[in-house]
Amino acid sequence: MKKNIIVLFILLKIYGYSQENAMIVLDTEGHKAIINKILFTDDEKNIITCSDDKTIKIWDIFSGACLYTFHGYIESGYEGVLYCIALSPTQKYLAAGGWLKNDGVRIYDFNYKKLIKVLYGNKDVVHNLEFSHNGNYLASCAHDGRIIVWTINYNKNEFNILYNFTVHKKPVYNISFNYNDTKLASACYDGKVIIWNLNDGKIENELKISDKEIYGITFLSNDDIIISTYDGTIQLWKYNEFKDYNIDRIIYKVNTNFIEQIKLTPDQNMILFGGSYYSIENKRWVYPIFFYNLKINNIEKKFNLHNNSIRSIAISKSGNYIASTGGDDNEIFIYDKNLNLIRKIVSRGKSVYAVAFGNKNGRIYFGNKNDGKTHLAETSIEKGFSLIDYSIIKGNLINYTRIYTKVSNFSFTYNFSLYNREILINSNLLILPKIYDTIRCYTYTPNGKYAIIGSDFSLIRVDPLKCIINGEFIGHEGKIWSISVSEDSKYLISGSDDQTIKIWDIESCKLLVTIFVSINDEWVIWTPDGHYHCSKFGNRFIGFHINNGIENDATYYNADNEDIVNKFKNKSKIDKILGSIYSDKIIDNDVDSKIIENKPKEILPDYLDDF
Repeated sequence: MKKNIIVLFILLKIYGYSQENAMIVLDTEGHKAIINKILFTDDEKNIITCSDDKTIKIWDIFSGACLYTFHGYIESGYEGVLYCIALSPTQKYLAAGGWLKNDGVRIYDFNYKKLIKVLYGNKDVVHNLEFSHNGNYLASCAHDGRIIVWTINYNKNEFNILYNFTVHKKPVYNISFNYNDTKLASACYDGKVIIWNLNDGKIENELKISDKEIYGITFLSNDDIIISTYDGTIQLWKYNEFKDYNIDRIIYKVNTNFIEQIKLTPDQNMILFGGSYYSIENKRWVYPIFFYNLKINNIEKKFNLHNNSIRSIAISKSGNYIASTGGDDNEIFIYDKNLNLIRKIVSRGKSVYAVAFGNKNGRIYFGNKNDGKTHLAETSIEKGFSLIDYSIIKGNLINYTRIYTKVSNFSFTYNFSLYNREILINSNLLILPKIYDTIRCYTYTPNGKYAIIGSDFSLIRVDPLKCIINGEFIGHEGKIWSISVSEDSKYLISGSDDQTIKIWDIESCKLLVTIFVSINDEWVIWTPDGHYHCSKFGNRFIGFHINNGIENDATYYNADNEDIVNKFKNKSKIDKILGSIYSDKIIDNDVDSKIIENKPKEILPDYLDDF
């Protein structure tokens, strides 16, 4: 009887919210999107991670098991993405920030795993959070350059704004407290570092480090600072008797790309750093984490298992363990200080780097390899998915169309580089609105009515005659790597590093269905209103998320209850939606016979394979 009451309560709660804010979300037994920050707990038994997939997870470092997942208020698209977390020295509070509603900072009681407060004051996306060493302060830095310092009353769970710094006019990526908590350093995209005096809130030092962005910054115990820059340098700046800073030396410089992540070992003898710098070793891409010995001024060793950009590095309290995140598949590696691997944690899905519409065969095609230039649709197609019978097709796959980059009198001109958000549509320049965005893919509809452009932060529809944005496809939670349009110009498919494929109605910009295919070819396909169909074991990858307001934890239910499955598993509804897409397009659904590729007439690529 008790079990029946619980099931009824769950059904009523999900069904009652289904039209308003209940949504299916993926749980791929790991993070399904970029992992932006990683931390160790003091007992060195667990790590904590936050991700573009809008969750915070706690992991056992030895078994790799996910012990707990925090679910907060989210919306379709990027609302709810988490860029940063910080754990207070007493481990009472876990702070989280990112692309959150009203630019809030969530404060959790870490022991009870409960959201207790949301802090306001930021006016843009929060990039980083740091607690002071004594635990008396929490600081945040944001995309608009704002830095906020809160004082903390632990007995009353009160956080009060002490300082609200607005000197920086470009994004501040990182902040660091000095060891006696009298100073706060901020690293800005304007190439400057500012040292703030926390006793009076005044600027103590302002350092022009570079003409490029500053990414990482950390204090040493003697108030020296180590800085990482966009131009690939790690610099040591010495604090002198005149209370000023002078550059001491360039610790390291890479020849290509940049270093984002720097982390100092507890004994301060070693600095670990890595980012978008890569090399090719034994015919594979390697994105190393360098272990630089500050005593002998030399690279002592490298950790070489990541195959794409390093997103975060953490060192345990004793210095015996290291954890790092990054790679094409958003892996977590946990290893000891001698580089012995303890655990690799990775989800059951992969980023989608290639998509294509089948040529009159009722199929879509996709690939999960980051092996080419996405803006030229050169990444590999590896599998097909039948919209008719939901089968996975492998083998000689050639009967598809990727992109249309020249239609009638329209063409694109795009020179790929990181943060390039400018593209020529014929001779008209289109600039994407989000600063530091990067265009990843583009196509015209075959009838020439629209241009479609995918980027790190958006998937947009453009009027090619007027060169203005006239629609946006909202739903992905990560970079848009690949797009393709049906030959009747009605439908769009998109692939993302959130591990999903989405099918859209182009005229209305409405999301029709989302598809996830696991590494073992289990699959789930679902509608925005929560109805789904899946393979035999596909249920394991989805759950129901219910928002309970921006200042409360969300409710999450696994889709492993028979009554819930009976209520929301709806093959006939999925059949009907997919049937409208392929019904008038079938000529041959058995043979992959040809490929249509429309290449750009003029593109000057500067390919970087790191993002």
